[in-house]
Formats: sequence, structure tokens, C-alpha cells
Amino acid sequence: MIPRVTWQYLSQFHKRSSNILIPRSREVQKAYDTQKQSNNILRESLFPKESKYIYQFLPNNYPYNVEEGIEHYVLWFNPTFQPKWLQESNLFADLILKHEIIRQKDVMITHAGLHPYIFWKNIPENTSVKDIVHYQVFYRKYNSVL
Repeated sequence: MIPRVTWQYLSQFHKRSSNILIPRSREVQKAYDTQKQSNNILRESLFPKESKYIYQFLPNNYPYNVEEGIEHYVLWFNPTFQPKWLQESNLFADLILKHEIIRQKDVMITHAGLHPYIFWKNIPENTSVKDIVHYQVFYRKYNSVL
């Protein structure tokens, strides 16, 4: 059995890329491996050619194996609107996440120095969708235990 990843473990990667691979459950990993063959389909479903959206903030269809109460989302940026500074800075992603996370009605509010959310961009070697800038995003629900 694959152990679940804790909030404390995830927090070490906040706003930093890492070469550490975070595990998925066996079932999710199998589905993810199958999906990796069809990245063009993913791109078209996220941002059709006529899309005016700059980003999409969606639950991860292939979430990491995290503790109960931790939500795993992905912040995707439309490849049509990807200036160089977007790829080099976390600032824009951080601003969007502050807005999106606040919209989630069941988010645990930060206290005692804890992050209300954690995010990072995977290093290129750990990124399966290489032509779309995207961030792994985690937040805790109110009913989760600290």
C-alpha cells in the first residue's frame, strides 16, 4: 500500500520546484499513464481554439496520494497567453490562487504560520504536459485535522 502524503510533507515544496516525485495510488497512476498518451486531447479540452480564458483552475483528474481532507487541483494557463515572465515567476499564479482558493467555501483558514494553500510547478522532467504552464495546487478543507 502506498502511504498518503501529509500536509507537512507537501509544504516543503511550496512555491519551489522539486525533483521529488509525489506518488499516486496504483489505480490513479495506471489511469494517468494511459492518459499521458493523449496530451493533445487534454489541451483541446482545456483551451479550445476559440477560448478566451487565460487560465483554468480544476480538480486534478489524477491526484497525488494525499491525506484525507487535502484537495489537489491544477492551475492551467492557456498556451495562447503565455508570456515569458509567466514561466519564470510564481507571482501571477499566487495572485490567481488567492482569488480562487477564497472562492472555495470549505477552505481551512490559515493560522499559526500555516499556508492556506500550497502550490508549485513541477520541474520539466516531472511534467507530462510540457506545452501548458501549470501548477500543482493543494488546500485543506475545514473538516480536516491539523
